[in-house]
Amino acid sequence: MMRRFFPANRLAQYVGVAEGVTVHDAVDGAQEQLGALREIVVGTIEVKVSMLQGLATQLTAPNGADLVPEIYALANDIFCDSGVFDFDDLSEGAFQLCDLIAHWRSGAPFNPDAIHVHIAAIALLADTRATLGPEERRAIIAGLKRVHSKFADRSETPANEND
Repeated sequence: MMRRFFPANRLAQYVGVAEGVTVHDAVDGAQEQLGALREIVVGTIEVKVSMLQGLATQLTAPNGADLVPEIYALANDIFCDSGVFDFDDLSEGAFQLCDLIAHWRSGAPFNPDAIHVHIAAIALLADTRATLGPEERRAIIAGLKRVHSKFADRSETPANEND
């Protein structure tokens, strides 16, 4: 004989309770908490972008390639943070940089100029004072994708084939 268990549906019990929280109130409360968190995250994104810009100035040094893992980590953080709050273009720019670095990690030649372009674009997209419209933001992302494509395509080709 099989025993069946029917646990009480506690959520259904609270739907009609006057002291309970309605779904609408719960969503509103969550939105308020996310609003407060949003300002904190925007601040941390600004700090991380500033750190990226600082690292970018050091890329042309003899050991500039050694900074790539740190640049990747910061770009990945920006990708994650901006994605949570629907900063889609900023998230896409950070993703493009991470993906480009991933191609270089597989042995492709390191190109600091491509990183500079991505970091400058990320800084522009993250600037809350910038008055970029949707069309301008799309143009920036399209430009980053062209840069990414150019260098990612080269990374697919072994270096000695071009010699």
